[in-house]
Amino acid sequence: MFGNATGGRRGAVLGAFVNGLLISFLSALLLPVLGDIVFENTTFGDADFSVVGINIGYLAQRLK
Repeated sequence: MFGNATGGRRGAVLGAFVNGLLISFLSALLLPVLGDIVFENTTFGDADFSVVGINIGYLAQRLK
């Protein structure tokens, strides 16, 4: 709805498309990171969880 309020229909469609790509590809990047810290199969359909999870996973790998 935010995309529609500021960018019209084009903003709503483009925002939904980009969010769908982020959800798909960030979750795919998150799986190996979580597998290394014994949390494999722990993903959610949320871009925020994926970004934070990737960052925490790489931080955990560096601290090993």
